[in-house]
Amino acid sequence: MVVGELGGNVLTIDVQEVDGPAVVDELLVDLPDEVVPADVARALETADAGVLLSAKPGADVPDQVVRALRWACALTSAGPYGVDDELERAVAEVCGCSNVWLADVGQARPVEAARLALARGRPVSHRTTDPPAALGPVTAPEVWLLAVPDARLEPARVALVARPLPDRFTVTEIERVSALLSLRRLVTGTSAIAV
Repeated sequence: MVVGELGGNVLTIDVQEVDGPAVVDELLVDLPDEVVPADVARALETADAGVLLSAKPGADVPDQVVRALRWACALTSAGPYGVDDELERAVAEVCGCSNVWLADVGQARPVEAARLALARGRPVSHRTTDPPAALGPVTAPEVWLLAVPDARLEPARVALVARPLPDRFTVTEIERVSALLSLRRLVTGTSAIAV
């Protein structure tokens, strides 16, 4: 309601996990050029609708449907031999971080988060001070490590993603990673058993 009153449009809502009595949602909004973050903060406060924690310009961020179609095109056009590189790139973009590793099940099993995800047949995110080296250089002393198997039954790959503690993985991000992994299974000719 507040965004609309400012002449804007909500493009996406990313639902964050509940942490204590507060909930933090990330919204991507399109606002008129003359509206600045201070205007949004005042409007939220006046309407008793929440608190603006941070704002950043996103003029170069395409519509989410367009982004999804671009990822799908990149994965399918890469074919079975280039799909893993495209998938890692897409997962990095989805999660906003560069520490991504697409591991086969054998490579992933020694990693606690992956082992739990494989046993449960669903994504797992947990805190760790020991991310796998294959993720590349991780500078934070403790990170959230997300492990997403590519299928609930008979998984072939696990996507592992790490990022610093203040930034938990959202339900939306996890679902997007799962969808990309399902598309990878289709591109490689593996049955796409739902995650």
